Amino acid sequence: MTSSPSSTTERLTALLAHAREHVPFYDGRIPLGDDPYHVLTALAPLDRKTVRAAGHRLHALDGSTQGWRSTHTSGTTGEPLTVVFDHPPQELEFTLLTRHADRLGVPKGAGIVHLTLHAPGPSQAMAAPWGDGRRLSKWNLARVWQCPDPEFRRAIRRLDGKVLTGKPAVLELLAARADAAPAGVIVSGETLDARARAIIGAGLHCPVSSLYTLAEVGMAGSECPDGGYHLEPESVYGEIVDGEVVLTPLTNRAMPLLRYRTGDQARWLPADCGCPHPGPRLELTSIRSPRHLLTTSGQPVELSRFLETLGALPVRRLALSAEGPGRVRMDYSADAPLTPADQERAARPLRAALGLTAEVRFAQHKGPHWPASDGQPTNPPQSEVGLDLPADDVAAWLADWFTERELRPEAVALTGSVLTPQARTRFSPVDVTVISPAAPDEWVDVVRALRRDLPALRVHVVDAPSGLAACRLSAEGRVVLGRLPEIAWPTQAALAAEGRAWCRQAADTLWDRLTGPPIPPADTLRTAYMAQHLSVTACRYLHLASGWRETGADAVLAAELDPEEGATVFEAVAVAREHRPPPPEPDAGRGYLREAMRLVGMVAAVL
Repeated sequence: MTSSPSSTTERLTALLAHAREHVPFYDGRIPLGDDPYHVLTALAPLDRKTVRAAGHRLHALDGSTQGWRSTHTSGTTGEPLTVVFDHPPQELEFTLLTRHADRLGVPKGAGIVHLTLHAPGPSQAMAAPWGDGRRLSKWNLARVWQCPDPEFRRAIRRLDGKVLTGKPAVLELLAARADAAPAGVIVSGETLDARARAIIGAGLHCPVSSLYTLAEVGMAGSECPDGGYHLEPESVYGEIVDGEVVLTPLTNRAMPLLRYRTGDQARWLPADCGCPHPGPRLELTSIRSPRHLLTTSGQPVELSRFLETLGALPVRRLALSAEGPGRVRMDYSADAPLTPADQERAARPLRAALGLTAEVRFAQHKGPHWPASDGQPTNPPQSEVGLDLPADDVAAWLADWFTERELRPEAVALTGSVLTPQARTRFSPVDVTVISPAAPDEWVDVVRALRRDLPALRVHVVDAPSGLAACRLSAEGRVVLGRLPEIAWPTQAALAAEGRAWCRQAADTLWDRLTGPPIPPADTLRTAYMAQHLSVTACRYLHLASGWRETGADAVLAAELDPEEGATVFEAVAVAREHRPPPPEPDAGRGYLREAMRLVGMVAAVL
């Protein structure tokens, strides 16, 4: 087993050999030579256009792709660029982040929470791969952001004592809304100006520092107390060519970018800053400017002004572009067009900032076809429900869909979390019940067509609903089309019998998952959803078989679970809904499953 290169020269030499041998794009382009710096500078720098055109030819052909992670440059600043990373640069990024936190004086072992406010990205968690006890969680605030202020502030208290990372715009919004006490804030991804630094520091009552990062490269440098950024010699080799920062990431073998033009302007600073950081120091003199829209009078307005509002739209990706003063085009990727209500919600803050006569034009891109790189989609579709998919819009869409096709089932009704937004997760389906005398197999093609237009649907076709389905239609069903027939409420004995059979199946499902392969911390969110879904259903059977007629998730859990004894279930519910960050402990997901299995067994015994 060979050791990893320890110096920048060794790392660069190994990277050039790897790219020469295994990356099709560099075939015949990298000359031979003993001096890796001379070999590197003989290559023409890469720009975004070249990388986008090269596509998969920049991917290495050797080794396993398991664990590769795709990163996209921001969809809100134009056409995104996709770069893939293997494990070493991901691990190194966390090492450098915690090292910078140490320089800030953050206590050893303090958790690190990366905050985002962008609908598509799921919350995730991981333990530090180098095993020093550090923990990292990524918390997408987009769902908890929609909670009332008191509930939101209670959730945010979980950030006390943590190191927070994220874009300045996200931390600035957080500082304006919540009173938290983190140990420190380290921002990246955008410029941290003096105004934002002051707002974040005053609002969150902690030291604020910044990193020099790029989505295409990873962590390139860290802020020096005397000004500027020290480049991280373990991570990148840096040049300044005609005033522009040109970086070569040293550890990413999945997609080597040799001499990548960042678009950032900089100058070197003297190394005698008194700081113990070993990397060369530079000062950014101008950077890739934030994208701007134009007011009706031609004044620029930064896109980050609209982060909070646009982050809640039910889309996978969006891009705003100025088509002239007071004219905006919004491209978005989604399976269904934005409703008039969502379009108005998106346009209102734009008009307020750009002028009341500002025009907003919407362009939908379906499926995975926008954008694309080398013929491959760069943003594959995910099975997730929009953050704020209003029940009114879903109901109207379903009614129109059936009416346009002259389909006349006896009734179409909605149940589930689409009717209670606070209970949604990104894995929650939109439950639709179609009541029809026709056999379910006669509806197969219709339901497939229906789900092509809105994949998040889960469609049940029944003649006469019974058991739990009958209870839910009676207690919470919202009729979209037609009229519900008379539904007989099942007897308690019938519900108990159905519940016992369901519990046996749920226990088998949980046992299979518990005894399967280890659950990566990154899958904690999905595991929490599975545990909370089965726990809620078990509590529904217990509640209904006891004679109650409430089926809503929160009401049933509150009635059937003691807050202390059911603490793990309530935690799984909050994590699944992303109302709290997922715990990064490796066994957290198994803990949720074990508690769900215990609850299912208890319910089966009682029933």
